[in-house]
Amino acid sequence: MVSTTQMLTLVQQFKWKNIRVALGETPALVDFRDKKGRNWLHLCCSVNIKKRMGKAAGSIRTAEVLLDAGLDINEPAATEGTWKATALWYSIAFGENLALSEYLLKHGSDPNHCLWAAVNRDNAASVRLLIQNGAADPLRKKPPRCSPRFSGINSPLLKNS
Repeated sequence: MVSTTQMLTLVQQFKWKNIRVALGETPALVDFRDKKGRNWLHLCCSVNIKKRMGKAAGSIRTAEVLLDAGLDINEPAATEGTWKATALWYSIAFGENLALSEYLLKHGSDPNHCLWAAVNRDNAASVRLLIQNGAADPLRKKPPRCSPRFSGINSPLLKNS
């Protein structure tokens, strides 16, 4: 039987085979939420693969196992007004994992709520990915506040990458 502490380590290290076994042995682990409301998918997506020297393929396989176990791809860990901290938001804001973000979008993740995170990271590829997948461009209504280089879909941020 795997504890939540052991499961956290498995998720953060993308040990997807072990995660599959653990969830099979202890199905109640799927219902875990930490103090911030994050489930295993949010925690997987928040791992920054560059800083941890992880592989995007491992994060994708881990997300796949977690989704197969029944976690909702669009379930928010937290909300504020209309904003939602979804798995995709964690992937953009903390994980900076473009490959995992692409996977989540292909499997039905809502691209809204993530654009500011991509702009704040000054990540043109993520901004482009989100807009190409239907994220509303809030900058068409008002000027940006978090990155003076970004001024909508025709910004230098998108052209210089």
